[in-house]
Amino acid sequence: HNQLIGSSEPIVAAPGDDVLLPCRVDPEWDAVGKTVEWSRPDLRVPGGQKLVEYVYVYRFKKMDRDMMMETYIQRTSLSEEGLRRGDVSLSIRNVSLEDNGRFRCFLPSLMRATEVQLVVGGPKLC
Repeated sequence: HNQLIGSSEPIVAAPGDDVLLPCRVDPEWDAVGKTVEWSRPDLRVPGGQKLVEYVYVYRFKKMDRDMMMETYIQRTSLSEEGLRRGDVSLSIRNVSLEDNGRFRCFLPSLMRATEVQLVVGGPKLC
């Protein structure tokens, strides 16, 4: 069985940092052409419907921006190289306090999901 490996430790960043949220399939698995969904399970849409807030959606071998939250379209990416090996880690540029929270990585074709916690703190202390 393929497992999805995230990070048990939170990823800690300062505002303005670029981060990589780790997520990979073990053993190696070619994810090119498969669907990868990164979402924020804690975000609630105003109005209270339980809509999924997508941070990054990859399908049909490209980013599906129609599904994605506006704020993440310019800032997120997956590595083409990585996808071939089942590395679906999400890179987010220029994080802000709004990015604080849980990120969920889901691979529908494997029916596997894992979560990574992102902690965006104040300015770094020396």
